[in-house]
Amino acid sequence: MKRILFLSMIIIASLSCEKEKFITTDINSGFKPSIDSLSWVIGHNTYNLEVNGVIRNFVVHVPLSYKHLNDSIPMLFMLHGTSGNGEQFYKISGWVEKAETEGFIALFPTGYEYPVKDKNGVISTKWNDANAIDDVEPGTVLQNDVAYMQWLVEQMHKTFNIDNTRRYIVGFSNGGGFIRDRILQEDPKLFAAAATGGGFGIPEVKAVVGDRYLPLFCILGSKDPKIIEASGISEEIPLEGDIFMSKSQFRPHLNSILATLMLDTIYSENRNPPAYNILTFNNQLSSQLNEYNLMIVNELEHNFPNGKNNKYKVSGPEILWPWLERWSY
Repeated sequence: MKRILFLSMIIIASLSCEKEKFITTDINSGFKPSIDSLSWVIGHNTYNLEVNGVIRNFVVHVPLSYKHLNDSIPMLFMLHGTSGNGEQFYKISGWVEKAETEGFIALFPTGYEYPVKDKNGVISTKWNDANAIDDVEPGTVLQNDVAYMQWLVEQMHKTFNIDNTRRYIVGFSNGGGFIRDRILQEDPKLFAAAATGGGFGIPEVKAVVGDRYLPLFCILGSKDPKIIEASGISEEIPLEGDIFMSKSQFRPHLNSILATLMLDTIYSENRNPPAYNILTFNNQLSSQLNEYNLMIVNELEHNFPNGKNNKYKVSGPEILWPWLERWSY
């Protein structure tokens, strides 16, 4: 009884809503939420709830159009990078604005906090990607973030009229690494398509659970200092496909992600100089219809492009949403 009361108090305290804006369950008349659904308002909603024994935070944006609809709508997750949080990316990613214009639910989870080894044990948020075990202090117990994503999907379906064939996930930096390292291999049926920023590959080929290969779109900045330092090159990352593909520093990680997704290394280019170039790999080696895109943005540093933080005003949401919408599952 105390546990139920405690969780109820957390929900009430953490919902960012005004009483007069509270949304009743009959506004979207084509859908009836579960008895244990979340309370919500149009716009910004913050939750702190217990998941697998620990408190997790996430922010949900409900577009104004939702209350006028009877049909199910898409949903998109946006995962921040190391030391970030859901509230931060709610404000800066550009996905809230896109959710309003396109009419989808946007969810911004926060990673779990860990003592980070190279910061002398300073606590920092992090997603459990392939590198997490080496990044945290020895003996640290890592959370199962794939299970957290599965729980969030379940809660969203209980609460909102979500189209279960149009769930999408996007991640930046460590959040993108978690998608490439975990979601693609461990639960590729959870989302219809995925995208990442601030990274593009994986260190080794991995076996995919089941028979589905997730479509993936990766965004990389030509001036991303983290990728440049990790690769050991001394110049900017090239936009031209033939030059990029000739770099031995990049090919192993690229080849590994392509092999994991069962795609050939044959590609086509969509050049938009001087802003960006997109390499598309869609020659399938399986019976699945999927593809991998690598977008190299000119002069972008280690940021998720939001239309304001790069010289050529490239917007991740504007580029990615039309591509994500192509896919359903």
